[in-house]
Amino acid sequence: MQISGNLINEKIIVKKSKDVGRLYNKSNLGRTISDNKLSLNLLEGVFLLGEEKIRIFQDKKEIDFETLVKKS
Repeated sequence: MQISGNLINEKIIVKKSKDVGRLYNKSNLGRTISDNKLSLNLLEGVFLLGEEKIRIFQDKKEIDFETLVKKS
């Protein structure tokens, strides 16, 4: 099962605590924020999306690799 995150204000927010643990504790990616959420920068998102480890959404639409690269 892939991790999912939402693109908000040029950050990717991961909300599921299991996914937060997988990324932050095991891979040292992102920065923990309030309510046990994880904030990834765009380059971390590009890396994870390129490795097919994450699905990223903005306004309920999935963002593809090319679009995320352009935003970063």
